[in-house]
Amino acid sequence: AEYMGDPNLLRKIKNDDVMGVASDFPDIVEGEHSSLLGVKDGEGYGTIPDYYGKKRIGFLYSVVLHVNNCMGPAMVIFPLLFQQAGFVAPILILSLLFVLSSFCSSMVCEAIRQIPGNAQFKRRKEFNATVKHYFCDGPTRIRGGVFVYRICQIFFNVNLQALNIASIIIGSQVMDNFIAWCFGKTFALQYIPSFQFLQGTVVEGDPFFGNYFCISIGFVASLVICIPMAIINLDDNKWFQYISCVVLVATTGALLGYFCSLGLDVSNAPAFGTNYSKVLGTCIFAYAFVVSMPSWVNEKQPSVNVNLAIWPSTGLGFILKAIFGLLGAWAIANISTANIMELLTSQHSSPFYAKLAVYAFNVGTIIPGIPPFCIMVRYNLTNDKLCGNAAAVFWGVIAPWIFALFFCHGKGFMYIVNWSALISMGFINFVIPPILYKMAQDQKKLLLQPTDSSVPFDTTMHHMKELYNGDDGNDTVMPPCMVKQHIDEKTGRVETIERGMSGRTLAVAIAWVMVLLILASIGNALYFLIVHKKDIVNATMLFKQIFRLPS
Repeated sequence: AEYMGDPNLLRKIKNDDVMGVASDFPDIVEGEHSSLLGVKDGEGYGTIPDYYGKKRIGFLYSVVLHVNNCMGPAMVIFPLLFQQAGFVAPILILSLLFVLSSFCSSMVCEAIRQIPGNAQFKRRKEFNATVKHYFCDGPTRIRGGVFVYRICQIFFNVNLQALNIASIIIGSQVMDNFIAWCFGKTFALQYIPSFQFLQGTVVEGDPFFGNYFCISIGFVASLVICIPMAIINLDDNKWFQYISCVVLVATTGALLGYFCSLGLDVSNAPAFGTNYSKVLGTCIFAYAFVVSMPSWVNEKQPSVNVNLAIWPSTGLGFILKAIFGLLGAWAIANISTANIMELLTSQHSSPFYAKLAVYAFNVGTIIPGIPPFCIMVRYNLTNDKLCGNAAAVFWGVIAPWIFALFFCHGKGFMYIVNWSALISMGFINFVIPPILYKMAQDQKKLLLQPTDSSVPFDTTMHHMKELYNGDDGNDTVMPPCMVKQHIDEKTGRVETIERGMSGRTLAVAIAWVMVLLILASIGNALYFLIVHKKDIVNATMLFKQIFRLPS
């Protein structure tokens, strides 16, 4: 335990937690000290459980996965947002969050790498386990760290489940319209207050709006596609995500071409609008993918550079969101629905290729975005040892579909987007990651320069220098503008040196900026609610709609 620099190892051995040692300290299980555990590599508890993926994600798959994750269902909202708020405010907030989300993604990866014994991401540490290490177990643990850790657990699951539910809602509604477009009508089974079959046709929105307690064919079709892909591991979703990315680029290009063919009227979305109430919440929701980074970094190949995989992906996502929102707002006047895809499919004047692009976007982009986040919830539940794999499959894969049943046929989509962003997404994606990075830097300084006898100086200094230099020094996950690499002439090792603004300073600055933005968004919602008696998020109306029986 002294050699590893981690008191968790001693505790796991003392508690006879062989599975925990095998998962968190693979080098010991595979190395010369394996006899201490009574296991051998590849035998019994000495192997990593099959419900985790292997390190098989290459550079191309990494970029594809990040592009798919950062696009998400929020893209379809931006044309309406640009018309309400003008294009200046959304683009400024999107560009700011593009930069901050990229930094936060790099920082959370660096925090994982600096967990003792994890220089090359050899240990399986998901987001919640990383929070637990720095706040509860490691040298940087704080009083009240367990409380922070529990709050992060709640926020993490609320964040990913909100993303999944939003994607399920959009996918199911457009799938129903697609079936109605192909066959003239679609069907659903109402189960409250009585069992009966319902018919729906292509409409602007949901063919079964108002029938809150029904299961539509579109919902079932989306479920059948997603459930099998969510049960397998992240590294096994490779071709599914490749197809999704190709469809994303192709359909977005087709829809942008259609927008241009309609003619662009700048007066539809001027520089400045009149309603800014939903800008912050929606933009934060659009970049709420930072917590997905740990699951990816645990399964990426060692040769994949973290920054080269993150920054181009988020940059492409920013460009596509901004252009799609701007051209969509200029091309179509008086957009009346949050989901512009529904508007395009319900208009009789929309050409065949535009409607086909909408349905292809739904099936090939929004729906494939659901399984990765289900997998990440499942990974965190098992890695955090909150439940076994079977229970994790239920809560991570099945439960979002059950919950989405109550939102698919009401006005729940925009409300979910804003309330989930206000409550959890901003803090868990943009505040906790830079704090973790700062704590990782504090831990590194503490362990490399011990100040009291409680730290075993000789073994810790030797091991920590090996740890923080890494095995090859090629995987520097902090942004290039913050670090430079230096080769020590005596040892030949690659050392990472900060330059310009220190990483700690940048981390603190990002955390404070995001705290202010999130508090401003919450304050804005409360201001309208208390002073103007107007619920701009409409959560109260949402729950009234959900639990009111149809007449």
